[in-house]
Amino acid sequence: MVFPPASETLSWKAFARKVEMVGKWLELIERASGRIVGLYSEPGNLAEEVLTKLLGLSCAFWAWDDHETRDDATYTPFYMREKTLKVMLTVVLALGDNVTTAPSDRRLWQTLRMFLVECLDIVRDFASSPTPLIPSSVKLFKDASLSQSVVTPFEIKLHSSPYFDAFLLSGIEAVSQALCLPIRSKWLHTGFCGPLKALPYRLLRYHLRSPDLGETELNVINEVQAVIPAFRTDIVSALEMIRLERLEEKKARNLVRSKTMANTPEDCFTTEAVTALNLGPRHNDVLAKLEKRRNSIATTNVDDKANRSMIWMQKVRDLVQDLCFPDQLLWSDDEYSAPDDQFTSLVLHRLRECSQRPLLQTDSPVRVSYAKKLATLVQSLPMLSFALDRIMRLIHGPDNEVTSELRRLAFAALTRVIRHHSIKEDRETIDGTFDFIFHGLTDRERSVRLGAGNALAALLHIMGANRLNIESIFDRLYRLFDAVKIPVKESLIISVGQVGKSPEMEVVGQSLCFLLAQLDNQNPVLKGSAYMKSIARVLEVPVSALYLQEAPQILAHVFQLQGPGQTRKAVEFIERMVAADLPGSITVTIQDLLKSSQVQTLAEIIIELGNAHKAHAALAALNKMQQLLGPAKQNRSQDLANFLKPHTLGVFSQLSDFLQEVKVKVSIERKQTILRSMGALARHVGRAISDYAPQYMSTFQTMVIVEELSEVTLETWHIFLTMLEPDEIKPYVGPTTAAFIFSWRTFNTNARSFALRSLEYLILEIGKQLDKNLNDVVDLSPIPELTHLHKRLKDLRRHWTPEEHIGRILSHCISDNLTVAVLSIDELKRFLATETQLIHQFASGDVFDPTVGQIMTTLIAVSCRDGDGTEPLRLLAFECIGILGALDPDRLEINVQDPSMIVLNNFMDEEEAILFAMHLIRDLLVGVFRATNDVVYQRYLGFTLQELLRVCHFTPSLIGSGNGAPPSTKVRNRWKSLPKHVVETLISLLDSKYSFHPSPVVQTEHPIYPTQSTYREWIQIWTCHLIDKASGPTARNIFASFPPTVRNKDVVVAYHILPHLVLNILISGHDDDAEAIRIELKNVLEDQINPDSSSTPDKKLLSAQAVFMIMDHINKWVRIVRQNIGKRKSESKRARDNQIDSKMEEQLLRVDSILSSIDQILIARAAFECKAYARSLMSFERQIVALHEQSPNNKDLPGYYERLHEIYSHLDEPDGMEGVSTLILSPSLEHQIRQHESTGRWTSAQSCWEVRLQQSPDNVDFHIGLLRCLRNLGHYDTLRTHVKGVLIRHPEWEVALAGFHVESAWMVGAWGEVQEMVERTSAQSSSIVMARLLLAMRADDSEEITKSISVARSVMGAPITAAGIRGYRRSYEAILDLHLMHELETIQDVLTHLPSSSQEQSQNHRRRALVSLSEKLAARFESTLPTFRTREPILSLRRTAFSLSSVPRQTLACEHGRSWLTSAAIARKAGHWQTAYSAMLQATQNKTKFSFFESAKLIKALGEPLRALTELENSMRSLGMLEGSSNVVDLTQDEDEIRSMKAKAIQL
Repeated sequence: MVFPPASETLSWKAFARKVEMVGKWLELIERASGRIVGLYSEPGNLAEEVLTKLLGLSCAFWAWDDHETRDDATYTPFYMREKTLKVMLTVVLALGDNVTTAPSDRRLWQTLRMFLVECLDIVRDFASSPTPLIPSSVKLFKDASLSQSVVTPFEIKLHSSPYFDAFLLSGIEAVSQALCLPIRSKWLHTGFCGPLKALPYRLLRYHLRSPDLGETELNVINEVQAVIPAFRTDIVSALEMIRLERLEEKKARNLVRSKTMANTPEDCFTTEAVTALNLGPRHNDVLAKLEKRRNSIATTNVDDKANRSMIWMQKVRDLVQDLCFPDQLLWSDDEYSAPDDQFTSLVLHRLRECSQRPLLQTDSPVRVSYAKKLATLVQSLPMLSFALDRIMRLIHGPDNEVTSELRRLAFAALTRVIRHHSIKEDRETIDGTFDFIFHGLTDRERSVRLGAGNALAALLHIMGANRLNIESIFDRLYRLFDAVKIPVKESLIISVGQVGKSPEMEVVGQSLCFLLAQLDNQNPVLKGSAYMKSIARVLEVPVSALYLQEAPQILAHVFQLQGPGQTRKAVEFIERMVAADLPGSITVTIQDLLKSSQVQTLAEIIIELGNAHKAHAALAALNKMQQLLGPAKQNRSQDLANFLKPHTLGVFSQLSDFLQEVKVKVSIERKQTILRSMGALARHVGRAISDYAPQYMSTFQTMVIVEELSEVTLETWHIFLTMLEPDEIKPYVGPTTAAFIFSWRTFNTNARSFALRSLEYLILEIGKQLDKNLNDVVDLSPIPELTHLHKRLKDLRRHWTPEEHIGRILSHCISDNLTVAVLSIDELKRFLATETQLIHQFASGDVFDPTVGQIMTTLIAVSCRDGDGTEPLRLLAFECIGILGALDPDRLEINVQDPSMIVLNNFMDEEEAILFAMHLIRDLLVGVFRATNDVVYQRYLGFTLQELLRVCHFTPSLIGSGNGAPPSTKVRNRWKSLPKHVVETLISLLDSKYSFHPSPVVQTEHPIYPTQSTYREWIQIWTCHLIDKASGPTARNIFASFPPTVRNKDVVVAYHILPHLVLNILISGHDDDAEAIRIELKNVLEDQINPDSSSTPDKKLLSAQAVFMIMDHINKWVRIVRQNIGKRKSESKRARDNQIDSKMEEQLLRVDSILSSIDQILIARAAFECKAYARSLMSFERQIVALHEQSPNNKDLPGYYERLHEIYSHLDEPDGMEGVSTLILSPSLEHQIRQHESTGRWTSAQSCWEVRLQQSPDNVDFHIGLLRCLRNLGHYDTLRTHVKGVLIRHPEWEVALAGFHVESAWMVGAWGEVQEMVERTSAQSSSIVMARLLLAMRADDSEEITKSISVARSVMGAPITAAGIRGYRRSYEAILDLHLMHELETIQDVLTHLPSSSQEQSQNHRRRALVSLSEKLAARFESTLPTFRTREPILSLRRTAFSLSSVPRQTLACEHGRSWLTSAAIARKAGHWQTAYSAMLQATQNKTKFSFFESAKLIKALGEPLRALTELENSMRSLGMLEGSSNVVDLTQDEDEIRSMKAKAIQL
């Protein structure tokens, strides 16, 4: 949010509305930062952007405060300035308040540190600049500096001098306040403090140089000086400037008044230092004041600096002397001058000597005085053991000497000792301290007891902070409380209340349990002391409500009590407490209370199973709950497993919530305990834990990537695997091994050992029992430590055929588990790169092997995969596509299975509806449920699956559990028809108790599409809206469980159910809802053809594809229903069948009318814009047929014929173009251009474009057409010149023409121009990213090459993702780009490793490498689409790649020549005579062997066969090919190539 700069022509009042909005925004940021946990931990730059905007607003309001003050306004500039600073400090606190080793938290404190350091750096730069640049931009979070660049999200615009002042003050405020916060020392180190210390005097020097600045700069300097101490060198430097420069009178006086000079050391500040100042007529007075101040500073500095240490030492010596009275202590000179640490040791030694003697004067006043002095001394020295000893001696004596006041002072001194020291004492000292405190808790005087309570609280707070066990202390408190009288109990309760005021949850929890336990006491004083009734009264709730809010934690603690009868007493008290608030004679038992929080209580107890010193108590607690809630017969471990099993899913959900920090933040240590408890839970549940394997796997896969949790996760994972039977492990072999390999490099030594144990267990111990599922183990070869396991797997697969190897890899590439898919696609990449001969064999001939079709189908499917974290997967898929190559779509078989189902009877047939629900379960939801790593999303999926299982009548009785009636034969058969892995997943959900509370329905604005910025938001919101509008009870019952699943994560689920919802509403929904759907579809289609659309390309394309998918689904339903109706009418004449048909016809008519209301031309144009040319062609043909039926001479038909001609040109169908041309009586100029371009008559096309440009010289599309002709003719110099000329007149066309410009530049070798264009343009077209890659290869910069390749793949592969899994032909150009980029990499790699030596061995190696490269490139070339448009760019880029190499040109001359010769051949075959002739000239210039063959063929093709024959004979005779032979060729004398050429020549 940018606020207008202060101006004389603007009024603050004019922005009242905007100021109010800014104020609300600030309140929102403040509340969100303080309350939402992990707000700034999400991926993205939210923290950086918020801090930058807040700092910018602060500068603006500060400038407005100086410019104009509106006291009558609610939001004054001053108020807004202070509010903005407050919110900025809140954000700073939110960033620095949680510093752990978690990656998200590391990013937060790194962001905070960067912000503070860059603020200081900017102020430094500002202070060192002689004159400010106004206006300027301050850039944060990226090499912070002052610049005059355009404003970005992380820049602040400084419009005037007040803005500079405001930035200085705001930045200093943020830095100084941040340093006062409890930010950890992990990031606050010397590297940060360095620039901070020098800041005040850099500002001073800036102030001395500034021409017209005054009060504000001094304010800045004074603000900083109040926080940051001085550096002597900087002071000297500043005063040197004073000596050398003559300052104005006003500035000199300001300097005298500044705090900086007031704090200057006396040896730097002399009268001579200011003699050069221009102080005007008050020169002498000012010098006198300076002299007086200098004397004052000198005196102060002597006291504050020279004697500061001596004063402290003297004070300590005086106190020690008083404590050792009447002994007179003598201090040596060495002791006087000793450093602080040595002096402290000497003092402690003296005190211990004195403490060995008894007190000579023991009367009460002396003891009191001694106690006070001791309390003063212990704040300065670490002496807990000594203080405890002296205090105990002090209060040992007769009652008349040891008064209550003395005892109170003794505990006050002990409290000070504890608060000023960390716990580093031995256990004996700590135990002695507690014994002394507990003795004081029972003192007869209340003040003494409370003093002892303060000491207890201080000690427990420190123990809690150090994670020390405090349970034994509270056990002792419980025993003490039961043994003392009521007055002591009252003060003891108050003391425990003080203990509870701790930031440590363990201390708070123990304190609350103690206080809650005292509510059972009948004494009203004790009840009041426990605070419970007071709290309940303030909150206006009954006392029992306070218990019920925290019932799980309280009950968990109660059941873990170890004392005899402790649990029973606590339970009885809770029962009475709750019953007291119930009306009448209603009673409540602990069983009733447990039912409302049983799962949560079990979760709290089970967590403690992961804590070694609490596991025994937790297991005892579980047994107590089992005895309380279980059946009468008790059989320990078996019954405990049966008791836990029904609650395992709920307990696991609770544990997952803690790990995911769904409700509260959880420390790393606590998470480790929870993960260990999951292993303990698996042990106690036993073999039944397999029912919850998907939940365990999801949690493990999420936690194993967290570095701090990986070790304990792997430990628990191993326990979990060993608890399962081999058959139960089979579905999880792949995800388990993939998770290990994916994160292996981040594991520490212990973690790797746990992972290795699990892998050895799977492969070596139970490998045979896993059978075929052992093949799910991902590739282990990249990990050296796993070589023995990889060899074992390789040995088991030694008889496999290549097809079997590929099939295994491809099946894993499409796994729902993202980690499995990533590692498998990486394995596929290695396979394709090493088995090139095999792949070339598959991709050869008139029809490619089906295997290569399967590979490409899989890669396209992976490229189109949507969801979080799929970007690395898509990049690997793009790389594999490049390795495989741009395979000819006419010879490649792409089989895409359509798993969708058509619901013909609109959910009115129960059997069909159940089959649809089973389809959703089997083909959609189970795979996503098993694969996801997000526990929350998995829970939503679990809820949806749970509800669909009920729709299918699947109950726990199917597996022999539960109390319901046995299932019918039909239900059991349906259950058995499900695949095994689906059944295994669904077992735990048959009796699950997931629930979902829908949020209130929000009124949706229609149409939805224009109001949403992304495709994902649109499809999710629209799907949820249609779920609410579903028609019919069965449809509503099926879809009602989908909203939480649809709103979360990717759009797979929404995309799948959307067409069914649309069809359901169109058939039987409300007319308004059907009309809203029609409008929604129409809006999406209209957006495709709107040139002024604000939608992003991705949103437009993906939304259009969704609409086309919906229309295909509806059309398929229409077609099937129409066929069924016709079939029924022909087969049956019964009245009932006629009624059914009548209803179906009515539904068909309704749907058909809505479809036909959408303009076919709109559909055709939208499809054309999406490059769905086949669909566009179909829609145009439908329209043409309709118009032709109306009138064969319709005036609109020629226009549609032109569109058909254009579509056929895009489809590269010259036959279709010729056919349509016969229908066009008067072809337009555009028609002629397309005809020329399709037949390769580029010169003719060029002439047409030139005519078009004469008519419309300012049309960029016409210029692009001309440039395309020049490129295909190879006239790159002309192309480059034309682009430059056009850009001079129309610089705004630079993005549109960048591809032609950069390509022409690299083709003519103008690499400097290529570099300049790449740096200047922000476009990310395929030509630009390819240019960046070529520049990196030319510079031989391996790091930049890797980076450029990654970016290029992402850009070039985007159209593949957008085209969808059926869009291979539509995205062929993008696939060709990936093909080209892989060849660039291949050529670069081969040429880089060629030996440069001239020795014969090196020459042979070089020759073999080039021959191998040539064969590989030739095989790839032959597998592409055999059209000039496809193959010429391949040859052109190869020539560019060869020219980039540092290998001598003569070495590559043969490859260059062959490339040109091939270009000539394909141009000749395509009928592009001019291009073929140009290529032949280049081949001849490169002295390519036997180029005369192609020359003769070209001459013959041009209609001169005799001339071709003459030229052929002359060339052969000049080479000696015809001498000594007539019709016979000696094939034994020459090299292979020469013999082959001779044979071809004679045959020709």
